[in-house]
Amino acid sequence: MSSFTLLACRFEADLEPPWQDWLTRHFAFDLPELPLRHTVRVSQYRRPAESEALLHATSIRLQHHRVGLFEADPVFWLGGLEGGVRLEVSPSASEIGLWGQGPSLAETLHLAVCEVLRVAGLLPLHAAAASQEDKAWILLGASGSGKTTTLLQALTTGWNPVAEDFCVFDANSHLVCGLDGGLRLWPDTLEVLRQHFPGIRAEFREGKWFVPYSAMGLSTHPARAFRLTVLNPKAALGSPLSARDVALALWQAAGVPLSRIGRAQAGLLVSSLARLPWSRWRREAEGNPFADVF
Repeated sequence: MSSFTLLACRFEADLEPPWQDWLTRHFAFDLPELPLRHTVRVSQYRRPAESEALLHATSIRLQHHRVGLFEADPVFWLGGLEGGVRLEVSPSASEIGLWGQGPSLAETLHLAVCEVLRVAGLLPLHAAAASQEDKAWILLGASGSGKTTTLLQALTTGWNPVAEDFCVFDANSHLVCGLDGGLRLWPDTLEVLRQHFPGIRAEFREGKWFVPYSAMGLSTHPARAFRLTVLNPKAALGSPLSARDVALALWQAAGVPLSRIGRAQAGLLVSSLARLPWSRWRREAEGNPFADVF
């Protein structure tokens, strides 16, 4: 049994060692503790009878796998016969049960934890972010839009990393906190990084090269959201960005909630972020946006 707190959400986990390590590596970070709002129990679970229904259930696409979803909100079964997750949510406490094995299980568990965070009033975002003077600049954009390259520009301009690809936002404190621990890079981007940090070592992990922030002499700095930028390399230079474009980019970064509670909370959190000053940026044509901000 182990426990940790992610901002306002307390996790109590009783899992087999590989999954205990996975949960700690992906969600246990040294972050500010906020007033507790939610408790999550994560445990091994017997294969439920409902797993048979996953064969005929709605199919949802994750980043790398497709899994079955059988729902009786606030209870959800995700996965397949090989393995999966049972998720039950409520406003103050949730339970995640993990069963079996299989190549899609890590992604399925990640989806369940993200839903719990939404229910707890914390918004997971697939976004990059950099900070300076306790202010976080959030970078939104689809895969390949340049979030990592733009973050590297920020780091070489004296900004601190918050997140390269995955962070969480709390509307009460306006804190943005990184949940990735380092940079995950394609080989060409790794070479760009080495131009600024010669001799840096990287570990090949989950399909990309991983460089911890500590290897660059940096550490993550949770900070309060103050600005959004939507990266779109295909946008016409100088084209206006509408409030609808910003809302769409935020929802794409936040993902699709599963539960009624998660949808309601995510809507409030997205609305809070959408009130920040925002802009569109094309990295090929518009220089370095992080220079001379303050």
